[in-house]
Amino acid sequence: MKYIFAIFLFFCSALTACKFDDYIVEKPFIPLSEEMKSYFTFANEGSLYIYRDSASGDIDSTIVSNKTEGGFIGTPYIGEMYHIEYQSTKTQNFWAIISTNEEWERMRILFTVGTELMIRWDKETQSFTQPSSKYRLIDSVNLHGHIYRDVLEIQGDIEFNRLWYAKNVGIILKDVSSVLTPDSTFELIDYQLK
Repeated sequence: MKYIFAIFLFFCSALTACKFDDYIVEKPFIPLSEEMKSYFTFANEGSLYIYRDSASGDIDSTIVSNKTEGGFIGTPYIGEMYHIEYQSTKTQNFWAIISTNEEWERMRILFTVGTELMIRWDKETQSFTQPSSKYRLIDSVNLHGHIYRDVLEIQGDIEFNRLWYAKNVGIILKDVSSVLTPDSTFELIDYQLK
């Protein structure tokens, strides 16, 4: 029994003498660009958007119900990443995932019915690119007497045919088309950022 205890003490002292810091590999952190953040990540949990259907007058309110910030680490680097959940009263709920790697940054929107919309920011050209969606940049959009500057329109073949993001505001317009509902255009009438 004395020998087992002596061997145990030997291993314990050997383990405490090891420097575990020698085995920790520092991975470079790759942050999102300010351009991507200004369109997609600035609204915090509790931010509220109120829309009106331009045809029927129906009101749809959307709240940022959850926002988490982190990074994905299964690569030689750690890329900044956000996961934002949107809950709506009239239109479909969705999730936005904004992430980065060494070459590009990506914003993906996942809808409750399993469809998605995506746009990328190319770091080399410093411009938006579209892997699966059409997009265009618009200098300004006037909705109900309010002028929104630097608007990014993203179009896809999904329930939200088009989403219009205004820089530092969020989604200002949602064109909705579905088998279950008539075509609708929901325009932003008020918002509160948290």
